[in-house]
Amino acid sequence: IENSHDILVLVDANGVRKYVSPAFERTLGYKLDEAIGTSCSENVHPDDAAHMRDVLEKVYASPGITFQSTARYRHKDGHYIWLDGSITNMLPIEEVNGIVYNYKDIGERKRAEEEKELVLTINNAFTQTRSLKSSLNQVLKELCAFTNADGAEAWMISIDNREFGLVSRYAKHRLEKSPADMVLTGADG
Repeated sequence: IENSHDILVLVDANGVRKYVSPAFERTLGYKLDEAIGTSCSENVHPDDAAHMRDVLEKVYASPGITFQSTARYRHKDGHYIWLDGSITNMLPIEEVNGIVYNYKDIGERKRAEEEKELVLTINNAFTQTRSLKSSLNQVLKELCAFTNADGAEAWMISIDNREFGLVSRYAKHRLEKSPADMVLTGADG
């Protein structure tokens, strides 16, 4: 357990951590003494809280049955990490007397899934739209969402390499300068 990459957490009947394995600190950044005595629910991403409540309701109602769960948990530095694993109610077992969580970090897998979805979205934008400009607008919007960028531009060069021009622009908010101007002159210049 001590050298495992899997996170093992034991909580009491109230959801308060009684034990966390060293992988908890390696994955989520909290020292073991910072985690013990705290509620498991306080680190769950707000968008995953309802899902986790539903899973835990089933766990508490079904001693000995293991339930799968995937959710995002807040790292000590503030970002969220995708964890996937199992939760088992072992409260009736005197030697355990707790709810056992066994999780692993699936961030790389989630990122790969998101990248695959982005590629499919970009492919669909070009294969299902007749207009190049409309396709580019959709692609720029998706790329900005994926990278959390505020804006993007698509520029093209002519076949004879004589002309270079802006083809499409997307911005979440109105930009004072184009992204190309910001790169060429500096964000402040």
